[in-house]
Amino acid sequence: MDKKQVNKLHIESLNKCDDDIRSRGFKRAMFGTNYVKKSDVAKLEIEMFFTTPRFSDDTSIAHIAPMVRVSFGSVEQLFDQAMAAVPGHVARKTKYCLNLGLGLIGPEGCHKEWRPVSEQDYLQKVCEIVVYVKQHAIPFLDRYSTPLAIAKGFREGKEELPRTDPWMIMAMCCAIESGKPELSEEIFEQKLRDKPGLLKKYEPAKLYLAINQRGRIN
Repeated sequence: MDKKQVNKLHIESLNKCDDDIRSRGFKRAMFGTNYVKKSDVAKLEIEMFFTTPRFSDDTSIAHIAPMVRVSFGSVEQLFDQAMAAVPGHVARKTKYCLNLGLGLIGPEGCHKEWRPVSEQDYLQKVCEIVVYVKQHAIPFLDRYSTPLAIAKGFREGKEELPRTDPWMIMAMCCAIESGKPELSEEIFEQKLRDKPGLLKKYEPAKLYLAINQRGRIN
């Protein structure tokens, strides 16, 4: 089965069993794979991403690996500006505040794929994914639909959020955009208190945020 045929099967399967996603306010184009829900502040997405097998001994039709995303626009822009002040950082345009594989926010806490082996199995797997999305992805997106919720979650050490050093700056940007510069300071000190090398590296980003406190999102 080639990719065009798999895509057709993928869309047909979504059409048959995605009512639980649509009923929560997410919209999907007729031939699309991306579910989107917008508010005044955020854009929430669940993309039913898939790839076709690369190797001949792979008996599956596809590898379905959904992605869960949150974007705010102003937060990502501020992040890029702050990171530009960090020595050695390669400038790029950041599209999402959160961009995580579905399995990372579920109980497994790791990359997860669904691999159907037949057309009938494909529909079954997609229905399983919809249940997984309802149980884990939608509540996750509800929890982190504002910059302030993300900043607080990072400070509290929520394991479902990224913990990398650069993403610390993203959490700080969320605090700044929420009008909480003191929370941004707390995040920085908490993360790098015992890491003098990293503290020195990211100090320029912290200084940039301190100078450019916004507070446009409440």
